[in-house]
Amino acid sequence: MFNRRKEVVVEAPAAPSVPTPTTLPEPSLGEMEREEYAKVAEEIGFKSSALVSDKIRAYLRSRDNRVYHLEEVEGFLAQQMPNNCRSICWVALRTEDRIDPNWWYLGRDYGHCIVGFQGHGYSRPLPLPALYLVRDIEQKLGKNEVSFFVSDYASAMPDPFLAVAPRENITDLTVIFHWDEPNFR
Repeated sequence: MFNRRKEVVVEAPAAPSVPTPTTLPEPSLGEMEREEYAKVAEEIGFKSSALVSDKIRAYLRSRDNRVYHLEEVEGFLAQQMPNNCRSICWVALRTEDRIDPNWWYLGRDYGHCIVGFQGHGYSRPLPLPALYLVRDIEQKLGKNEVSFFVSDYASAMPDPFLAVAPRENITDLTVIFHWDEPNFR
């Protein structure tokens, strides 16, 4: 009667939900301004990663392609990460997307994980719509203008996200696609 213990029911934490994709805001430059800016910049030999980012976002917006907020994606991945895993990485999709292996971007810190880039290349399959999206962006912007990365960490079946960035500033990621492994749903 006096030393009775209360039963405490501990509920398992809810599984993290996948971030909701959103519509991109209007690009900072209009189509004609962007074309004129690009022409003059090329004439003087000036390469602007901000212009490439603007072109990426304008193209995605013209296709009604929804995007994910990077911070929400990385937070979601951090919540899904197995306890024995120490980092989330954005892995180069292909050989031409690889970065200098001596370069490492330490981005947002989520307590037990670090978001960074690795240049070894992504080895798992991608859904066909993601492949089409990569192809279409490269055709519109040029192969040498953009790089693609896939979120990854030490898990048998992570839920990857695909991101694109200007080749000259790969930390300016725009997250453009998500799929559930292994079923591509």
